[in-house]
Amino acid sequence: MNFGGNVTMGGGRENTSGFGEDVIAKTAGYQDFPVMHWWQYWADANACYEQIQTSDPYPIRGGIAQSGDFMNMANSLYNYESMRSLDFFVVSDFWHTPLADVADIIVPCAHWLEANATRPSQGSSGGMGLNVQCVERPGEVKYDVVFNIELFKAMGVPFSADPENPWPTEEEYCDWFVQASGMKWTWAEVVKQFQENGWWDCKEMTMKSLAGDPDGWLEYGGTWGLYRRYELGMLRPDGLPGFQTPTGKMELWNTTMETFYSPESSRYYSDDDATRDILPDWRTPPLSFSAAPELEGEYPLICNTGRRIPVYFHSEHRQLPWCREQWPCPRVEIHPEDAEKYGIEQGDWVWIENENGKIRQVADIYAGIEPGVINCEHQWWYPELPQADHGFQLSGVNCLVTRELRDRHCAATYLRAYPVKIYKATPENSPFGNPVPCGNDGTEIIHDASDPRLKEWAKLVYGGEE
Repeated sequence: MNFGGNVTMGGGRENTSGFGEDVIAKTAGYQDFPVMHWWQYWADANACYEQIQTSDPYPIRGGIAQSGDFMNMANSLYNYESMRSLDFFVVSDFWHTPLADVADIIVPCAHWLEANATRPSQGSSGGMGLNVQCVERPGEVKYDVVFNIELFKAMGVPFSADPENPWPTEEEYCDWFVQASGMKWTWAEVVKQFQENGWWDCKEMTMKSLAGDPDGWLEYGGTWGLYRRYELGMLRPDGLPGFQTPTGKMELWNTTMETFYSPESSRYYSDDDATRDILPDWRTPPLSFSAAPELEGEYPLICNTGRRIPVYFHSEHRQLPWCREQWPCPRVEIHPEDAEKYGIEQGDWVWIENENGKIRQVADIYAGIEPGVINCEHQWWYPELPQADHGFQLSGVNCLVTRELRDRHCAATYLRAYPVKIYKATPENSPFGNPVPCGNDGTEIIHDASDPRLKEWAKLVYGGEE
């Protein structure tokens, strides 16, 4: 789904001997979301999942994934079936995830302790540091970048814009990305500087450049910490003052939308949308009770799908014993009034259901949420279940998402305002007579910090020690 993005050294997508405009025009999703050609490098994920199943306008029968997943975009059930149907699929990852376990080949990727990279911080001033490899890579582990360079070479596509060196070594790649970050040293030199002096203050380095100091970073595009960069010509590739828009202005009347969209350009577009898309506007969610009042009788609650919690990052860390001790299973926020109405108590397993399916999460009664609204956690899966899908369909809220309803511009499926119903999980309405979600063989998920399986996981992490 990605032509290299910001990973390549000017090869790949930008190189006409590799991926020319005729190839780019075939990118999945560009037919229905033409503005994507203007604002990003990659194919639309949901369009890829659909095209895998329909082969329209051409078949997609194989792929490579590097530490990704299918559970955060549109409907997870549909996406999973798409990935299962591929003729050949390779995954590079640390863990046996629901995506990795449908692969034909799984290859290990390098841990961050085994990789070299720059480490820019966030913020208006910012700091620049390094990630310096300190552990030897075991076995056949490859750094992601090395894997990609070798893949590009096997396909005969230049990874680098340098015709004399289209497939650089890892060290040469490190030299390149250090210089692309604004530093004038080789990787070995910058490692020495970093280990002796620590992080660089990026704003300070920018100010050095403005003062004529040759050690500054401005000539490489470093503009950290400067305000009003639009007045200094730092936002546009032509160096002129203004914003990166066709007019150079902060546009209320969006000339990009005006250029790319028409009723003929996308099945998601109509004549009625023309002015509304050119100007900022707000519109009712398509499944809200005002837009779809017929749903309110059967599905009286509104579900939001992306509750954030401090223990996990999207689908990550469900296999770490200390994280599962802190937060063993998914929780859905529900207002006390709604909990009382539906006979739900704190800690109950509940079914959350709509026309797309149903999942189970644990009720977390919370007065801070609006009555009539519930807030579900996303991207749950259970490494403890010995099956390829690891039970993502048991609690993953994206199993309830309507795949076809998408933003016409960025192609995203919306995350909020799904009509659902909620009711207590009981032995009578649950598989295996167990309100707790179970795998295909009846194995319970880990749902309590005292579960002995967590101690077994910890032994694996610490080499057999308690």
